[in-house]
Amino acid sequence: MGADTALMTFSTRMPFLLVALGAVAAAFALLLFVRGRASSSAEAPAAQGGPAPPRAARPSARPATRPATPPLPPGLARALAGNRVVVLSVFSPNAAADRLVNAEARAGAQLAGVGFVAVPTTNAEAAARLYELSEVLESPTVLFLRGRVEKNRFVGYSDRELIAQAAENTAR
Repeated sequence: MGADTALMTFSTRMPFLLVALGAVAAAFALLLFVRGRASSSAEAPAAQGGPAPPRAARPSARPATRPATPPLPPGLARALAGNRVVVLSVFSPNAAADRLVNAEARAGAQLAGVGFVAVPTTNAEAAARLYELSEVLESPTVLFLRGRVEKNRFVGYSDRELIAQAAENTAR
């Protein structure tokens, strides 16, 4: 009877031992994987005791011809030259709601005493330049610029008082 008890104890412990052994093996495999990825990164030369050898500069496929800052639409460039803050309205002239927001933006800029520029989405060149500057995707959008830097943005309807307040905050 004593032999049956030892066999019974061993058979009930076996699943637990197999699960524990599997967890240890998985942890070890994960450790090897993480260490393998770390040794292939930039830390590997430092770990070997020496500085990383300098890499040869790869020639570019084509020279960079794009300026660091995109050119502004002419109306916006003039407004920024004469005003510290400019309210910029991007609108679709074919949509009545957009035309309303454009009128409110113009009135809000006038209330705040800042510059104003309206850019219709039908002007493809100006819209493309604005996208490069501030990634304007929706219409109507009202941007508040101090210099070439966008400080605030409203998408959708905004009334003149809200636009005037945002323009005054941009000037601070």
